Amino acid sequence: MFVVLISIVVLCVCLYVHSFRSYRSWYELNIPYHKFNPRYPFCIERLYTILKLAITSAEERFKIINALCLQYSDMVKVWFGPQLVVFVNHPQRVQKVLRSPECTDKWDMFYRLIERENALTFRTASAKWKEHRKFFNFSYSLPALESYMNTFADVGDEFCEILYKKKAGSVFNIQEIVKKICFDMLCETSCDMKTKVMFDESTYEDIINAFEITEEAFNHKAEFPFLYPDTIFKLTKIRRDEKKAQQILDEFRNHIMETRRSKMRENESIDSGNYALIDHLVRNEEKFTSKEILDHILNFIGAYEILGNTMSHMLLLIAMHPEVQERLYESIQKSIKSDEDVRNSAIIKQIELLDLVVKEATRLMPGVPLVMRDVNNDFEIEPGLVIPKGVKLVVSFYALHRHRDVWGNDAEEFKPERFCEENASSRFLFSFLPFSGGIRICVGNKYSNMALKIITVQLLRKFKLRTTMKMDDFRLKSTISLKMCTEHWVSVEARE
Repeated sequence: MFVVLISIVVLCVCLYVHSFRSYRSWYELNIPYHKFNPRYPFCIERLYTILKLAITSAEERFKIINALCLQYSDMVKVWFGPQLVVFVNHPQRVQKVLRSPECTDKWDMFYRLIERENALTFRTASAKWKEHRKFFNFSYSLPALESYMNTFADVGDEFCEILYKKKAGSVFNIQEIVKKICFDMLCETSCDMKTKVMFDESTYEDIINAFEITEEAFNHKAEFPFLYPDTIFKLTKIRRDEKKAQQILDEFRNHIMETRRSKMRENESIDSGNYALIDHLVRNEEKFTSKEILDHILNFIGAYEILGNTMSHMLLLIAMHPEVQERLYESIQKSIKSDEDVRNSAIIKQIELLDLVVKEATRLMPGVPLVMRDVNNDFEIEPGLVIPKGVKLVVSFYALHRHRDVWGNDAEEFKPERFCEENASSRFLFSFLPFSGGIRICVGNKYSNMALKIITVQLLRKFKLRTTMKMDDFRLKSTISLKMCTEHWVSVEARE
């Protein structure tokens, strides 16, 4: 006990010294300051904030952060130990942050915890990041999306075949199916391979589980960054599991690259018009280090987790609102006259209500609920208000999409009509950011949007979705992606 008390005293002294050096300049920020416990002295309160967020559950932590963002409609500053963090909540201020070259780097404290530091999602916005970002735009361009249409539709057909095997009225967790079909879809469009053909069932499951384990390990490190430095974390079971999972993923990505290299060595032609990410990499392999290639492959395929969660949330929301579901079905039937029409992007884009439903679903349940940014140089967020270098910024898209002054008193309700042109035309652009925005907008945003639409069309043409869950049943948590703390319980009924 004595050692613990001495440690706390030493930590408080360190916080005080740090405050003396930096607090005066950061304190002058004309931004409201939120104290989680105003009764405590300043340095104790900073320590209390860390402990409060560290020992609470992921669900409760998510509630605390978003309640804070909704309480302060513009900006609010909070001390996390020695670090000042500013939560940016107003759409115009969010736009300034996401478009500023001074705020493009992500918060290193969290993003260094995953072993894919060269991937677009995680690395700093250096000249090399910009070069790589431009390079990968090729695989997510409009022509590329057109080339993926058949894959999207084929995966939708496979999804429906799985659902036909479900007993009518039986309740199941639809997310378990959705995440696997998203994994298959991303492997086929990114790496030109059918995973269930290339790997036996056991290996396929091992690869899926390895992705899940590495994300769980990242989540754990992100939740307890102060309690788990590398020297301690290496001793934990989570780290041992992560290491085994990473070995499986290393073998997986090495197998993918070697398969494509082998085709090149055997002089098998790889169509220069093929937009698959893997072929684009093979044709330009000299531009990347081996680690960069491997990180990029895992990063793009690993996006199945975010896409799968987003799709599961959207299907659950549709099941919760049968009147919207039936109107959407009728709209689909008016536009889709044959199975081939599902593979036609022009026809899909004409289904207005489908676009509204996807937007409303991603407003309520954005795939990535928040982003964290470093301020690399003094940054004027509004005239006369400069945020100093070293301050950390947080933008919660989940909270941004629920501000009542933007979305109205029914902001928590599922109402696709709020995105009709007459309702949306006057809304500030950066009020709605389902795939982030600005310089680091998600490179796969158009890909995800089209995949969500086609899978939904395929599903609703053949099934009615049912659920007993209500909006009040949503219990959420966040790490990289937005997740429910419960299962996505639905049942399906085949349409005649």
